[in-house]
Amino acid sequence: MLSNVEDLRNHLQASIIFLNQFKHLTDAYIIEYFTDSHWEKLPGSWRSFLDDLEPPDLAEQLLGEGIKNGRQTSVCPLSLLCFKRCSRLFALQRPALHCSNNATGQNKLLKHIYRKHVSPKKQHEISILAKVIEKTFLESNCSHVIDAGSGQGHLSRLLTLGYDLPVIALEREETFLEEARKFDVEAMNHVKKVCEKEGELRHPPMQVPTHVHCSLPPDEGAKHFIQKLSDATRKKVGGNSADNPHFMLTGLHACGDLSATMVRLFKESSSIKSLVSVSCCYMKLTTDSINNDACDVTRASQIYYPMSDYVGSIANHQLPYKARELSCHAIEDYRQRLKENGPHLKMHCYRAVLEVLLTRQHPDLIRVGARTVKKAYNLPFTEYVKRAFQRLNLPPCDVTMLCSSNIEEMLNDWRHLVTYFTLSLLLAPVIESIILMDRLLYLKENGFRSEISSIFEPLLSPRCFVIIATKES
Repeated sequence: MLSNVEDLRNHLQASIIFLNQFKHLTDAYIIEYFTDSHWEKLPGSWRSFLDDLEPPDLAEQLLGEGIKNGRQTSVCPLSLLCFKRCSRLFALQRPALHCSNNATGQNKLLKHIYRKHVSPKKQHEISILAKVIEKTFLESNCSHVIDAGSGQGHLSRLLTLGYDLPVIALEREETFLEEARKFDVEAMNHVKKVCEKEGELRHPPMQVPTHVHCSLPPDEGAKHFIQKLSDATRKKVGGNSADNPHFMLTGLHACGDLSATMVRLFKESSSIKSLVSVSCCYMKLTTDSINNDACDVTRASQIYYPMSDYVGSIANHQLPYKARELSCHAIEDYRQRLKENGPHLKMHCYRAVLEVLLTRQHPDLIRVGARTVKKAYNLPFTEYVKRAFQRLNLPPCDVTMLCSSNIEEMLNDWRHLVTYFTLSLLLAPVIESIILMDRLLYLKENGFRSEISSIFEPLLSPRCFVIIATKES
């Protein structure tokens, strides 16, 4: 992992230069594959080499280490090999560090009470992240853990009852808080029964979820935010014994701006001594759609990418919505889907051909959010179109359009579409890495000890990176 500021800057600059060469992949909407002739935008040598590869071949040739089944019939172009190599070079490493549970299995490292109501994926995440939080909490001499965007309180509950850490859970959705309180009571009753049975009755700290709107920009709302945390802390411990609390701020897959807000709050508030942040939903980040103006401080405080001064100074650099949405795809999971070569892969093509029909019959509809037709890959295309038009409240599709010969040709071209999407997916880890390393550089530019680590198994939890930052005591 890059730790030196200058090395980080150089790596980010090279990553952005590389990414800029493939905007036709990162910024392209797969539903416009036919309407915008995406396949034709690829180099001719790439198209020739990829032309007849089946999905399992793509899994190995593009997302794996290379073809192992002997079906390679031509030499891979050097430019494509370089593309694949650079996409890995400029991405944070995503090793499978842990043995995952299967899709329906339970994490046996957690006691039953911490598995109840919790999906296997979430069990995997909280069991690992809790250990990281405890270590950072103790090393940074904090008094309370603040779990931002705590949801139903699964992480907070484990930290409080399993690790004896004083936790305040912050969640903006009251329905989640109600569920968390209900699960807390259930868990506390269970713990008391176990302790009584073992003759070791103890009273672990009680979780006090507090409703706080967590999307305030630091320079406008940090003081107000910290005051709410301090009030919640005093309420938790009683009296004035927590007049000067020291917080550790954490969040498991804090969505969009929330994870970036946490980074800013850590920087702005002297009361927050450490940060443990796992991000997700980069497409929801507030960005500058034109270009950053470093002189406009108010405007810059409302932007959550880029955050570092260095990336903000790179002229004309942007990560549009589509590129950020691409960064959230699960590349390991898609590799498995390619290997299985199931009929669901054709769904990309169904939606892209639907876009052709929509633009022909309803040219005013651009990138319309067509609601998913359940298990559409099991339907004839005509039935899929019928249901899609119904869900969009549109009159039936023109039959002559459905029967035209080029519709059948497009449907038969689904392998090329899958290949194109797989190529774009190679850049997803690069985009995520740029976003996270920009935050890391922001922390380092401000003099904080900080690092990024991969802590979850990517196949089970694709957003597997954690940013850890601490302040000098």
